[in-house]
Amino acid sequence: MEEKSKIDHLKNKIMYSENFQICVDLKEQFCAASNNLEQQRAILRDLLNEYAKFGEDVTMISKIIDHFIEDIEGYDMLFSDFESKLDNLCNYKDPNGLDLELRLELKSD
Repeated sequence: MEEKSKIDHLKNKIMYSENFQICVDLKEQFCAASNNLEQQRAILRDLLNEYAKFGEDVTMISKIIDHFIEDIEGYDMLFSDFESKLDNLCNYKDPNGLDLELRLELKSD
């Protein structure tokens, strides 16, 4: 499960970076085709801001995903332990012959 989560995490990063790269490539082409120096500067400034924002977004998304993965793994372990203890209680046999479920039913009557 952990390996699959890491693979999905990487696929999401690649997809996001590909979309970002397409946008950046188009802006670079537009900038190169423009004869207006001021317009080129504005586009380049915008690209630098986008690169910085993209880096921050990827870092934030990675941390969030890592946090969820850690939580899920922790809950899985906690639930497995709880489930095991619950199974042990349900399968408990009283040395006197009555199991736990029957004793509980007798007390509620």
